[in-house]
Amino acid sequence: MYADRNEKLNFEDNHMKTIMKIPLVLDPQKEGGWTITSPLVPELVTEIDELDDLNSRIHDALAAVIELYQDMGKQFPANLRADHGEAPVSTRH
Repeated sequence: MYADRNEKLNFEDNHMKTIMKIPLVLDPQKEGGWTITSPLVPELVTEIDELDDLNSRIHDALAAVIELYQDMGKQFPANLRADHGEAPVSTRH
């Protein structure tokens, strides 16, 4: 059982804000909390104990992935940029 979420994240780089929509998979763990991954960004893996921590943890993990991509000279998937009219978070059951 897992929750699948799309998360909009704001990143400021050189005074420009970029909004990305990233599908997230929240996989509950037996010992509590969730492991979070993204099918479109395989390097994105993190864990949370409380759902309240989701936004900050994903923001930090994604910033690390973006830095990794830059260090490797790899392009971040352009199709993750969000349309401005979309809801910030949607949940699929």
